[in-house]
Order: sequence, then C-alpha cells, then structure tokens
Amino acid sequence: MLLRHPRSVLLIVAAVLAVLAVIGTGTEDRLDPTTLDVPGTESSRSNEILREHFGETAPFAILLRGPGPA
Repeated sequence: MLLRHPRSVLLIVAAVLAVLAVIGTGTEDRLDPTTLDVPGTESSRSNEILREHFGETAPFAILLRGPGPA
C-alpha cells in the first residue's frame, strides 16, 4: 500500500526528520562528557596533574611492550 504513493511517504519521512532535527538542536550543549575519575584514587590525582599541565585535552596513555632489543 505504501508503494502506491512513494512521494507521500518521502514527504512524511522528510517532515519527521525535520521535526527530529529541530528537537535535537542544541542537544550537544546539554550533554556532559563521561568521566571515569574516582575521587581519592591515584588515577584521579594523575588526571588532575594532566589537566594542570595540558589543559582540557584528551590524553591517552599507551603502554607498549615488546622484545628487549626492540
């Protein structure tokens, strides 16, 4: 039944998408970034030191292991 009126279906879908876009405007500003800091732990203190020295960036510590000579 929907295939008999493809333009109508496309218009309805476009209207729904437009309404959702209007509703979603500004949503990013209301979201808080996820944090995994547990107050009082060593990792929390190290994150404080990183913020003091590097600001609000997203540093990632990477531990590489390989053979000794490498």
